[in-house]
Amino acid sequence: DINFIVFGKSYCKYCSMTVKLLINENKKYCYVNMNVLQNKQKNSIQKFIEYSTNNYKYVPVIFYNGVFIGGYNELKIFLTRYNNLNLSYYNKTDMKIIQKINKNKLIWIS
Repeated sequence: DINFIVFGKSYCKYCSMTVKLLINENKKYCYVNMNVLQNKQKNSIQKFIEYSTNNYKYVPVIFYNGVFIGGYNELKIFLTRYNNLNLSYYNKTDMKIIQKINKNKLIWIS
């Protein structure tokens, strides 16, 4: 199962650092590059992020089992202290959006 979903952008060094950290920690993740999305897809995902994160405006945007954990620095803390396999709160709307993202193959999966 994929535990981490990362929304990022091509030019973002913290997005690259996030991917490297997840790889080094042998974590399964999916990466959504916001730069390659069409406007309609990008707008849908941005609305989802705004709703799910209380208007968090930075990249990367990292979720663990559907729970927003923050950006790169919060991920480092999370991996050190709070990694909990039972942490989850996906709702039906979130799952539909994630399934749509996966269906359109706009992600990297590791």
